[in-house]
Amino acid sequence: ESMPFLIGVRGALGDIDSTNDGDRGDCSKGGDDASQTKLLVGQAIVSDGNDGFIGAYLKRNGMRNYFSHGIETNAAFWESKIGDFNENSPSGGKNDNIADNESNNTTCNERLRIQYHSAKYGGHSCNRCPPNLCKSQVVNDILSRIVEIPTQSSRLGDSAMQQPYRPRIVYIGDGSNDACPALHVLNENDVLLARVGRKRRDPNSKSGAETDEDAIEGHGKHEFHPEMHYHEVEAHGAVNAFPILSTLRKAEKEGLHPKCRICVWRSGKDLRSHVRRILDETKRAWVED
Repeated sequence: ESMPFLIGVRGALGDIDSTNDGDRGDCSKGGDDASQTKLLVGQAIVSDGNDGFIGAYLKRNGMRNYFSHGIETNAAFWESKIGDFNENSPSGGKNDNIADNESNNTTCNERLRIQYHSAKYGGHSCNRCPPNLCKSQVVNDILSRIVEIPTQSSRLGDSAMQQPYRPRIVYIGDGSNDACPALHVLNENDVLLARVGRKRRDPNSKSGAETDEDAIEGHGKHEFHPEMHYHEVEAHGAVNAFPILSTLRKAEKEGLHPKCRICVWRSGKDLRSHVRRILDETKRAWVED
């Protein structure tokens, strides 16, 4: 609950959410309400963290309601450390898709157990992602269940001309496994907002809202500019750098190239600027359609 967040990132999430004011429905539930009122823009979290931490963090920081398309992550649950079998746990006992983390509260005699998100699909065979979650698999699953927004022809009532609508994806990421959907799911109409810079030296040294200046100080000052891209990032060799771009560079050497447009961001201000520009493009396209 105590990790920091960039003020600009929080602002970008709010900008996206406010796009739907006056056009709000719950696309994640389906049914009559979802079919009558569609979201222009929806948000989802795809994370190899766990729902216990992420849920508490979003609730504490007032961001829980932003994610209309769900929070896709590993399941966390507490169970007694007395015996390995618990028939009430999601796995019903030991399971190869379960990871254990001992509780710091020894008086509770409990352990935190994590059930792999990939278990819902029967696992995955992706060699770019960890066993617990393949982000391409999850993004494709989200796409398969999103309520379709009518095309121009369907709004005019020409059922013969209706075509499946594949929404535009704007994917924000910084990790090596965020490169997976960029390579295998995102298309020419999509955008990858890839974070550059360094990870925080001590992630627990600050909590709550954080300015860009505070973040740079916490990550360590270094020369790293948005225009540095792919081979420049790799050559720069920043210690503890966010690995998404270097991972894409390695994939290029294997003959894999992302089809999507790629924009880089270092600060919350950078990200919010990108998001606002993309939202403006989306709104104009919607009006023209």
